[in-house]
Amino acid sequence: MSAEINLPVLSGVGGNFNAVDSNNKAVQFSDYKGNVVVMGYGYTNCPDICPFTLGYLKKVYEGLPAYVRKKTKILFVSIDPEYDTPQHLKEFMAHFNKDFIGITGSRENVDQIAELFQMKYTKIAEDIPVEFVDYCSVVKKSNTRNATTNVYNHGIVLYLIDTEGDVRSLGYGHY
Repeated sequence: MSAEINLPVLSGVGGNFNAVDSNNKAVQFSDYKGNVVVMGYGYTNCPDICPFTLGYLKKVYEGLPAYVRKKTKILFVSIDPEYDTPQHLKEFMAHFNKDFIGITGSRENVDQIAELFQMKYTKIAEDIPVEFVDYCSVVKKSNTRNATTNVYNHGIVLYLIDTEGDVRSLGYGHY
């Protein structure tokens, strides 16, 4: 027995964008059409909500039947492109699941994505020594990383996006 739920398309949220994925490949959001997408945003030096949310998504994703996982993409948009390089995002995402995809790009790319998806965040500190925010990072810092990072105040929103690229639901967390 299966039940089908039809959620309405949320107007004014979403759209196509250009970015770089965690494989250092130029991508557009439209590249993910044909898949169900769950997308969130944050940054790899986030000490709390980002790793918690990605851990939750890992558990949910890995609980899906294999045929559903094949057509489901988990995207994590970095709001800190100056620190979160494609390689760093790849290492970070692999900690949760090798199939999860990090999204980054130029500051302009990230700002466009934030505007399209109404992502809310504020940079509250910059050029903070990494060791001050590294106390619960899930990825060991390599010698190729910057010695400083930014700190952001942000919420968490998970966007449920259908196979046509339309946002169907928003899941809100608290911050």
